[in-house]
Amino acid sequence: YSFSSKTEWRLASWLSNSGLSMAAIDELLSLDIAHFFPLPIKSCPLSFQTAKVLRKLIELLPSGPQWKFQSIKTESPTKHGLQVFYQNAIKCLQHLIHSLSNNGQIEFIPKRIYSAADHMQCIYTE
Repeated sequence: YSFSSKTEWRLASWLSNSGLSMAAIDELLSLDIAHFFPLPIKSCPLSFQTAKVLRKLIELLPSGPQWKFQSIKTESPTKHGLQVFYQNAIKCLQHLIHSLSNNGQIEFIPKRIYSAADHMQCIYTE
């Protein structure tokens, strides 16, 4: 994967979802914040030092299953065409199972969860 650690991935994810402009991300990555942290951001071993490099690394990440759509013809005329969007359920499950972000999060063996130590009331969830 493109990022060297979970911490670096979390920073990259936050920056890409923050709504900051590329110029603002560049400015943040160039800051000397030694007053707040023992090391400035510039000296941290990041795989990216600019927003442009960050964007390229994010584009290298594997994507999930692609959405598909099908146009449906109706018997009656409609103002806008009718489209149905869908995904291949098998490919979605394969992506979820093989995704590193789900590592250890998916259980294949059912287990009973109780609301208290006396095991009198079982909790049913997804």
